[in-house]
Amino acid sequence: MVGAGVSTPRGIPKWDELAKDLWQRVFPSLPSPLTGLSKGESQKTVPQFLPIIFELAYRERGEAKFFEVLQKCLYAKAKYPAQDRRFAKSKESLAVLARVIVNESNRTRRRRVDAVITFNADDLIEQAVAEAAYHLEIHDKRAERNMPGVISIRRSTHFLPTEFGQSNRIPLYHIHGFVPSPARDPVQKRHKDMYKIYEHMLVFTDVQYWSTSAGAMSFANRIMATALSESRCIFIGLSMTDINLLRWLAVRTLERDRDQTEGLQRAKWTKSGFEKSIGRQFRRHFWIRPASDDPSGFLSEFLKLRGVEAIEIP
Repeated sequence: MVGAGVSTPRGIPKWDELAKDLWQRVFPSLPSPLTGLSKGESQKTVPQFLPIIFELAYRERGEAKFFEVLQKCLYAKAKYPAQDRRFAKSKESLAVLARVIVNESNRTRRRRVDAVITFNADDLIEQAVAEAAYHLEIHDKRAERNMPGVISIRRSTHFLPTEFGQSNRIPLYHIHGFVPSPARDPVQKRHKDMYKIYEHMLVFTDVQYWSTSAGAMSFANRIMATALSESRCIFIGLSMTDINLLRWLAVRTLERDRDQTEGLQRAKWTKSGFEKSIGRQFRRHFWIRPASDDPSGFLSEFLKLRGVEAIEIP
């Protein structure tokens, strides 16, 4: 599971920065609610503050124009992987992640990466994977850079026409929407039909936000429930403070508690023995983070109760 931390070093803005830039472009004559009030305060305490900002802009411009300005804001300062000769072999998180994805794709049925779930709307992971595949000589170096047969962008668990015959690819789920970068040669020109299909995967406005999380069987809820319950998840570039993520983890904890209660009623195990057994299955996720993400350790200790172990890196 990947968050903003892998894209921001490449010039992709964080959500609040994106909202601020978008507001200035759509409402240039209005004061920004992100810059503060007369007393130096802002409106950020309003629930769903950022989705509301996006929704006001969406209703002002309409879907097509909203998408255009959103794309401009998202990639205004982007440093694309293909523009950096040292990127593919660097120690940058995005580059390391791309190499892992490409190498694991070659293991086919023996691969240890079942899927990539991103909370980002940008397509830098796709670009990074293309660069990694190119430099690792999986494809002919004489050919132009192309979207490799490594990942398959998904917006649901059902195959779309562009995904037929791609079942062996590692699925990449954009659960918070997808806004591809402006046309790049040759990737988007060769895959223009695919990009047209996905360019309206918008999860930015308040309405769009709740439409993807309110229903128990919504796309995001299905993907996250499956990943947290049936897989071993590694969180990279995430602050772990996203309210939806914390709720998904809470639901998993609730299910564990229910299983534990029912198990103790039906089995003759001792409470400590049952907790030890189920605990091994529950505590199997990992949050990779620098010390600066949680200097007091408060969040890391809390996440242990949710089955997530924090791994601190320099």
